[in-house]
Amino acid sequence: MPPTLVIAASTGGPPVVESILAALPGTAGLRVLVVQHMPGQFTGRFADRLDEHCELDVRESAPNDRLGPNQAVVAKGEYHTEVSDGSGEVLELALTGEPPVHSVRPAADVTLGSVADAVAGPLLAVVLSGMGRDGAAGIERIAEAGGTTIAQEPEEARISSMPERVIETGAVDYVLPAADIPECILTSVREMA
Repeated sequence: MPPTLVIAASTGGPPVVESILAALPGTAGLRVLVVQHMPGQFTGRFADRLDEHCELDVRESAPNDRLGPNQAVVAKGEYHTEVSDGSGEVLELALTGEPPVHSVRPAADVTLGSVADAVAGPLLAVVLSGMGRDGAAGIERIAEAGGTTIAQEPEEARISSMPERVIETGAVDYVLPAADIPECILTSVREMA
């Protein structure tokens, strides 16, 4: 089964998300979900920018979307993006208007929880710069499901609280500067194969 990667970020996250995705080859088979806290009018443009700079095929998540290997979706602003069926090579996604979690929608905890519950195959989760604690509960769920968990080095993050909160859970495997995260992802994928 192809590996599934969730990247969570808030304030200060977009350039880091871009640097990580740009460093991932379009042949690693990754299915990538990006949860970046930003309003709905910006997530589509962010996805387009990532698509221009990455080997992966990147788009904004849509209702009844499907996510296959070497593709990435950016969670559509104002909605939670969940995996409704993760049993096959292609993930089936759902967008929900459920209430915000941690005052944000999309919330990484919602996406991470659905991935932990529904997705077969290797799991990876990365939490980057951001304010608040979104991602902490989700990282615990990914760790419980046997996935690899990575946090950006808080001292390097523009806003350190999201990575700090996930590190405090004790469920993080690696704390790394952003420049080292892509290689850690690829090494972990090789080890899971």
